[in-house]
Amino acid sequence: MQSDARGDIMAIDARRAIDSAIDAPPDAASLCDRTKCSGAGGTCTGDNCVFDVEAGGDLACPSGEQCVFHCNSMDGCKNDIDCSTAASCVIDCKMMNACNGGHFDCSGGGCTLLCRDDNTCANEHLTCGAQTCDLECCSANACGSNEASGTVIEHDPGTCP
Repeated sequence: MQSDARGDIMAIDARRAIDSAIDAPPDAASLCDRTKCSGAGGTCTGDNCVFDVEAGGDLACPSGEQCVFHCNSMDGCKNDIDCSTAASCVIDCKMMNACNGGHFDCSGGGCTLLCRDDNTCANEHLTCGAQTCDLECCSANACGSNEASGTVIEHDPGTCP
């Protein structure tokens, strides 16, 4: 196998580019801490730590982060979501029953719940503390029989972007 100087230089430049991308500090413009976010199971997307939730289980937004939980399955977000130390949380309940019976601690920076389908956000337990929880009921019978401590503003019909 023959090698020319130009090919060797291109290979060295490619390795340098890969090494610099791996070693690069987080984007200074982004508010999302990649280490904290990925350690919690999320992915930094812009300023947000984003979680794509397919299976049930307890979840937590890392301290000081802005989190978005995409509840993509019928059982996605029925357990605990802890946003008690988060800057803010959006819990996006995309499918029927996705967030029913969930326990959401939004006492940090507050939460916005987007309830997009029938029977999406019923029998929830919201802890809002001094912060406000915004419950957006964007489908018929999306919300109902919820328990809350703190201030909950329910919009029915709601606005889901």
